[in-house]
Amino acid sequence: MVITVIGAGTMGSAVVSALTQNSEVSQIHVCDARPGALQGLHEQIQAHKVRAHELDARNLSQLKPLMHTSRVVVNCIASEMSPVLAQLAIEEGVHFCDLGGYRDAIEKVLELSDAAKRAGVWVVPNCGLAPGLVNILCMHGVQQFDTVHDAHLRAGTIPLQQNPPLNFASFFSAEKLLEEYTEQALSLHAGEVVQQTPLTGVEAIHFSPPFGTLESFYVSGVLAQMAPKLTGRIQNLDFKAIRYPNHASQMSFLLALGFAEKRMIDVGTHLTYRDVLTRRIRKRMGGDVKDAVLLRVVLNGIKGGKERSLVYQLREEYDDNRGGSAVKRCIGASVAAVASFLGRGAVQGAGVSTPEFILPPDLYLEDLASYGVVPEATWFEGFQDVNQAFS
Repeated sequence: MVITVIGAGTMGSAVVSALTQNSEVSQIHVCDARPGALQGLHEQIQAHKVRAHELDARNLSQLKPLMHTSRVVVNCIASEMSPVLAQLAIEEGVHFCDLGGYRDAIEKVLELSDAAKRAGVWVVPNCGLAPGLVNILCMHGVQQFDTVHDAHLRAGTIPLQQNPPLNFASFFSAEKLLEEYTEQALSLHAGEVVQQTPLTGVEAIHFSPPFGTLESFYVSGVLAQMAPKLTGRIQNLDFKAIRYPNHASQMSFLLALGFAEKRMIDVGTHLTYRDVLTRRIRKRMGGDVKDAVLLRVVLNGIKGGKERSLVYQLREEYDDNRGGSAVKRCIGASVAAVASFLGRGAVQGAGVSTPEFILPPDLYLEDLASYGVVPEATWFEGFQDVNQAFS
């Protein structure tokens, strides 16, 4: 199969690296307007199946012929481009997926469902880590219970070593981070959708050494599509991001001062307070940092007439022998697994959906494992606390 990847940056290169390991993929077109990004990709990944194209994704007339020869298109640039790129993919009769992104962009993509059905293709947003992998694990678990009472999803990317005073690094877009910290989060309580304020609901969550006690709190985006669809099916469903302790209070302090506001600082500048904060996050919290991905999903429910729990855990750390960054490895594997599924025609039907509702989760996990990412699943008698340390 032929796959086109839009973007040769941090996440685009991770997806390309994973796809080169798939023998079913015969060619990978990589498009980016930046020659330096393409050169960096070439230096990192030297595979005969990779073809680089210096091409701006906004130039749809140039992108169209490449899409036409592809089976799947993967967007790894700003999510604002996903609605446009998804529409073009539909017109060319090819499948489309992305890493996830801004709420407005995702909502516009979801509006393309009828067009995708008519074209007989799938458009699948939110295929990264969270949203993405964590949601798929949750639905995999839901299918194994007779009744699910609670589903608690936790995930986060943190520096492998603490770096005081902030103990945080921005591994993604600073703008996206602020959206997660300012837009309302959705959850289920007593079977109904409720809104949660980001950076609240702070809890201590425990992991085995060297991480020990960390914190988790509500952020937006991960359950935006999932929570409404599971209304009445699960009593309690929530997602919280994992960080080093005190991160939520530090960010709440900055936001309380108004640094996330989208109003101009004064008439003499076009900059908003939010612009300044995003620039400082990129400056002070960006750069290459050795990272760790921590993920835990705990489902409590009834199986075979007994109270039981299913716990998924994934712990990936920076490893030079496995391509370096943990989050790049996890996201690259997840997106490559979804793209491969779409490319081989393994998903029945057509339309627009997030991956947890259309992918066969067992087969997805097998594909994920082929890329070296293997979540552990463990059954327990009785209900378990998501915040406890599991061996």
